[in-house]
Amino acid sequence: MNIANDGRGLYVPDVLVENFSKYINDDTKKILITECEQYGPSLLDLVEANPEIEFTLVARQAVKVELISIAYSHIKNVKMISADIYSYGFTERKFDLIFCVPIFSGRMLVNGEDFISREPDLI
Repeated sequence: MNIANDGRGLYVPDVLVENFSKYINDDTKKILITECEQYGPSLLDLVEANPEIEFTLVARQAVKVELISIAYSHIKNVKMISADIYSYGFTERKFDLIFCVPIFSGRMLVNGEDFISREPDLI
C-alpha cells in the first residue's frame, strides 16, 4: 500500500469509524465506504460485525483495490469498486449510508457537471 501511495497522508482514525458505526440501524442494508484505503483495521472489524449489511468499498488505484480485495476476500458481504469518487457518475447504485472523509485541499473541479457546490469537499 505504501508503494502505491499517491502522496496523501490522511488516514481515518478508529474513533471516527466508531462514530460512523452509530448511524447503522436495522434499516441499513447497503453502505458505501469511499476511499477505503484510508481506513485501518477498525473498518474490517465494522464489516465483520455486520454480516447482514452489504458494504461497497471504493479505492481509486487498481493496485490498492487488488490489495484490499485480498484482505477482504474471506468476507462475503463486501464488494470492491475501483473508482474516483470525485468523478461524475462513478456508480449508479443506491446506498442507505455513505461513509466519506473528503479531501480537504484544493484540486481540479469536475468540468461541465452541475454540483451543489464548487468546494471540492462537497462535490
